[in-house]
Amino acid sequence: MLESALIFVLSKSISRIAKSKGYKGVWFVLMFIALWFAGEIAGGIAGIVVGIVSTGVPIGASTGVRQEPPMLLVYVFGLMGAALGAATAFLIVNLVPPAQPKEDEDELEEGEDDALAPTPRPQLKDEGQYFDPEARRPPAGTDSGKDKA
Repeated sequence: MLESALIFVLSKSISRIAKSKGYKGVWFVLMFIALWFAGEIAGGIAGIVVGIVSTGVPIGASTGVRQEPPMLLVYVFGLMGAALGAATAFLIVNLVPPAQPKEDEDELEEGEDDALAPTPRPQLKDEGQYFDPEARRPPAGTDSGKDKA
């Protein structure tokens, strides 16, 4: 029961982190749960192996006495595997870069600067401002920038 409550609380935390980065939280929660149980199973198997090695008698050996690995050791290794799976899920969700906004979104996100918005073109007074032949000539009496030979 305590393990289920811990999974629930940590799932909400994973979801909150994923949503703050712009992703759907459900995929990261499913990854978290899968890594939790995969780690728990792998840790339990590792606990069985360590238990067999520590007792020196393989499971099902014909010694006349049924020998089982120490279950406390299997349980502790299973919890350590689950913790490692959960830590891996948190590491992944924290290393994922924030989601990029979709290109078809024209609206600015909250907190973004309006500097990226296009600025309107200034209105000109008359057509003479577009082409003024006098504006291209250098002022009289100044060097026009050509080298004198």
